[in-house]
This record gives sequence, C-alpha cells and structure tokens, in this order.
Amino acid sequence: MVQLDNDQPEKYGKGDSTAAENLLRAMIQELENLQQNLIVQLNQDVERLQAEKSRLIAEIDNLQTQRQQLPSSLQDPPSQEQGAQQQYLVSQLTQALAEHLQEILMQRLSQQSGSSYRPLSGSAGDNLSPSPNEYNESAYRILASLDTTLRTTFKTLQQDISSYQSSFSQQLSRMHSLEQQGEAILEALVNRLNDQLKLQGSALPLIQPSDRENVTEPERDRQRLPEANPIPLQIPGAPLPLSRQTKPTSQNQLGLLLVLISTVALSIHNVVVQVVGRESNILGAFLFGGFIKLNLGNSLLILWLRMIVVLPLMAIFATGLYPNVWRDIRKFLFDPNRRGLLTVVGSGFFLFLSQVLIYIAISQIGPGVAVTILFMYPLVTVPLAWLFFGDRPTLLRVGVMIAISVGVILAAFPKIFPAGGTGVPGISPVGVGTAAVSGIAFALYLIFMQLGFKRLHPVPVSLIQFSTIFVLSSLSLMLPLPGNFAVQLIPDRRFGLIIGGVVLGILTLVGYLLNNFGVRFLGAARASIVASSGPVLTAVLAFVIIPSAQNALQPISITGILLVTLGVFALSFERLLVQNKPQQPAK
Repeated sequence: MVQLDNDQPEKYGKGDSTAAENLLRAMIQELENLQQNLIVQLNQDVERLQAEKSRLIAEIDNLQTQRQQLPSSLQDPPSQEQGAQQQYLVSQLTQALAEHLQEILMQRLSQQSGSSYRPLSGSAGDNLSPSPNEYNESAYRILASLDTTLRTTFKTLQQDISSYQSSFSQQLSRMHSLEQQGEAILEALVNRLNDQLKLQGSALPLIQPSDRENVTEPERDRQRLPEANPIPLQIPGAPLPLSRQTKPTSQNQLGLLLVLISTVALSIHNVVVQVVGRESNILGAFLFGGFIKLNLGNSLLILWLRMIVVLPLMAIFATGLYPNVWRDIRKFLFDPNRRGLLTVVGSGFFLFLSQVLIYIAISQIGPGVAVTILFMYPLVTVPLAWLFFGDRPTLLRVGVMIAISVGVILAAFPKIFPAGGTGVPGISPVGVGTAAVSGIAFALYLIFMQLGFKRLHPVPVSLIQFSTIFVLSSLSLMLPLPGNFAVQLIPDRRFGLIIGGVVLGILTLVGYLLNNFGVRFLGAARASIVASSGPVLTAVLAFVIIPSAQNALQPISITGILLVTLGVFALSFERLLVQNKPQQPAK
C-alpha cells in the first residue's frame, strides 16, 4: 500500500504533462493556421493590386502608342518654327495657284481674241475688229472673278487649318490629361498598398536579434520609428506611433529619469524666459534679468537667438539619433509630390507662432498660468484627430476636454479679474488671450506634424521644423514693425540678452535629446505621462526660483492647474492602455 501511494502522484504528473503537451500542440497548430490564412489573404490582396497595376500600365502604354502613331507635327502644339513653315507652304501654294490661274487667263484671252476676229453678220467683206475698251472690260471681269475665287479659297483653307489645329490640340490635351490621371491612380494604388503593408506589418512580431543580419536598412528604420519621440518640446497628447516592445526594468528606470530631467529642463526654460523679459529676485537673494521687454519684436529676437544655438547643434546630433537623416531630407526636398514638404513646413510655422506668443504671455501672466493655458491644446487636437485620422473621441476624451476647459478658466480667472488686497498686480486679459492663441497654434503644430510622420522619420521632421523657425524668425526681424512692437534693445544689457538666448537654446536642446533617449528606453506612452506634469512643474519652479507676487498662485489657480494636468495625464494614460491592449491573451 505504501508503494502504491508513492507511485500515484507520478501517474498523475505524467497525465498532466501529456495534457499540457497536447494543449501546446493544439495552440501551435492554431497559430500556424492563423499565419497561413493571413499569408494567403495578403497574397490575394497583392495579386489583385498587381493585376490592377498591370491593367493601368497597359492602358498607359496603349495611349502612348497611339500618340506616337500620330504625325510628329500633331504630337506637340505648333511652335514658332512650325508656324513659319506653314506660312512658307501657304506662300508656295499661292504662287502655284497664281501661275495656274495665269495660264487659264491667257488661254481665255487668246480664245476671246481669236473669236473677236470672226466676221460679223453684214455685208460681205466687212470685217469689224474689237475695240480696246472691250478688251479692258473683259480683262477686268476675269481678274475680278479670279480675285473673288482666290479670296474664297484662301478663307476656306484658313478655316480648315484652324479647325484641324484646334481638334488636334484638344486631342493632345485629352491624352495628356489621361496620362496624368493614370499616374495619379498608380500613385494612389502604391500608397494604399504601402499603408496596408504597414498595417499588417505592425501586427507582426518585432525583429528578433538572430534575424537582424538579414534585415534591410529600410526595415530597421521602420522598427526604429516607434522608438523616437518627435515632439521637441515634450508635450504629450499628439497621436504618435506606439511601441509594443517590452523594455527591461533597468531601461525603464533610466528612461523615466531621462524624461523627468527633460521635463524639468523645459520647465526651467519657461522660467528663464520670464527672467530675460523681467528683472526678478532670484531665490529671494539677488536681482537679475530684465534684459529686454518681451513685446512682439523682442520675442522674435529671443527666438532667433535660441535657434542660432539649437539648429547647428541639432544638425550635429541628428546623425547620431538617426543615421539616414540627410539622405531622407534630400529625398524629401526633391520629391515631386510637394504635399508632404508643405505639411512639415506648416507644422514648423505653427510651432514658430506658438513660441512667439507664449513668450509674450509668460512676460504678462507668468510661466505657470501661461503654460497651463498652453496645455489646452487637447480641446483642438481631439476633434482634429477625429477629422484627419478617424480617431473617434471616447467618453474619457470628452470628459478630459470638459475638465481642461474648466481648469483653464480657473487658472486664468485671477489673472483676468485680480482680487483687491491680494498683492497680485492687475494684469490685462491680453496675456491670457495670447496664451490661448498659442495653445491653438500648438495644437495645429501637433496635427500637421503627425501628418508629416506618414512620409518621414521624426528626427528629419524636427530638423526641418527648427530650420523653418530660424528662417521665419530671421525674415520677421527684417520687417518694419510699429513702434510698440519693434525691437527695443537696452544698450548696457545686450551681453545679458545674448547669454539668455544661449541658455534658452541649451535648455531646449537638452530637453529634446534627453527626451528622445528617454522615450527609447521608456516608450512614448509612458514618457507622455511623465511630461503631463509640465504645468505643475513650471508653476512650482517659477515660485521657487522667482518668489514674487506674480508667480504666487491663489487656490483657484492651483485647482485649475491640477485639473489641466490631470486631464492631460488621463489622455496619456489612455494611450498607454491602447498600447498594452493588443498584448492581452485571447480568451
């Protein structure tokens, strides 16, 4: 009995192992069947698209063959040389007709001359010869008839030539239109095929280390694309590509640290803007700043100084972030389809507009409230993402939009209607309106930027955007601005202004680079959750670094900042849930 009891668990263990192996085989068989079905479906789609492509190519070849069969003089619109040749041919034809008609005229004159010498009726021997007037009248009648005939003939000939020329021009234009339509259809089919392949490829597993030697460079670029964060200011909420690759714990911790430092650097950047535009009591110990008054012209000057630092350094670091950056930019600039280039340049324009306006708003209402109002961009990006990307708003997003709206109103309320006796200086609502317009421009920047990612890697996109900001700020400084909006320099504080621009450029570049590497380790969705603390960090750092009445926040403003921060945090957390949803096992 003891031996039987000892053998009983072994039997049960073998039975469980057999059942597990059978279950594993069944699961493997199901996965193989699923893979085969997917491959067959993809092959059918590719064959169908190739057949459509072949049919269109055949039609285009047929049209080109018909065009080549036409006479060479009819394939192109008549040039000046062809017009001269036609005039020469018409003159030759006129000369030939004139000679022929001259011969006919001489024959008729000779016939009339012979008949005029015939004897008339009368007495025999009376011969009457025609008078000179009769010859002249006959010649005039013949010449008049000849002239009328020639005019009618040439007029008819000219009408026929014009009709033929118009008909051939219409046919050539129609052939050219058909050729353009065929090219557009082919391009649409190729783009649709690429989109389908990308969608199918996103559902496939990532490349294993053992297979990296057999992977082409474009495939490596496609794999690196979800790992790069394209937003140079580290503002979350844009519809970005998400990475489903699981990161080790050590990499997650390093990425969290890098993204956090990046967010702090960009928050300090906003505080430095206030120091540059207004003399401030730094840490309550000494006065510093006030190098320039941040009106429109001076804000453009600060942005220009910042780009002088950022653009060259970004061009140096871009190759390390993405080795094919210059190849992609060169190919993108010379692409016949200019829509992608206009989209990227448009995103740079809206980022330029947002930065100029936020500088003005920071000088008037402080960095904490200004950045909080800037974070109202989901009120614009959510409906635009539904319009451009088909991303239908969820109930959570609608609730977030309501929370952000209430938060912006609460944060800006004391700045518009300051309460008496609070020590907060009265501030014009212009600063709040400028920050709101800056948030709208930033939302358009995010949408245009996401449209640009469909055809270009994020690193080249960011480099083109920085270049666009530099060009726009340079051109804007050349414009004659009115007195209150023009550049107004303080002679004895120019050196401090230059130092401020350099510091802003270094903080921008540090924020971008640390954010880019942090997203590679942590992932875009988790990084955006950390970056959603931007308004709170900016408000806290502004009060700590510059303890003043302007940066002191009332409870109603603190409530508004927290509502906006929580709303942006909820959007980022939703992105994280969407990213992890495909990883759940099927039931």
